[in-house]
Amino acid sequence: MLNYFSQHHDGRDATEHLKDSRFKTVVVGYLVPLLICLAVVGNCLAGRVYLPAGRFSGDMWDGLVQSWPIGLRFYGVIVLKLGFAGAFFSWYGLANHNSTERYSVLCLLAAVIVSVAGLLIYSVSWF
Repeated sequence: MLNYFSQHHDGRDATEHLKDSRFKTVVVGYLVPLLICLAVVGNCLAGRVYLPAGRFSGDMWDGLVQSWPIGLRFYGVIVLKLGFAGAFFSWYGLANHNSTERYSVLCLLAAVIVSVAGLLIYSVSWF
């Protein structure tokens, strides 16, 4: 049992038992971030983001955002969605390949920073 969680002496194949299945890697690592990014593009083209509580207009084509609090809510949701897409990609897409595994932690850190920034932008819009 202890050998299962320990690394080899030379470090090869140290994380092979931690990899996700190919199906999960493709669906959650590539397809979900792509769908989130397509939703962000759709939100920017429509100038609206939809949440369970309602929708926030962004008015992207007429001077970007005209209203201060509504515009910040719009951009906060957009940035938060991009952060989530980056987190899914780094955790499932990059971490499950030996050649890109070393970049997954940096990409995940960047995605967390972007997500926190989106949450802060969204939170500031309520004051």
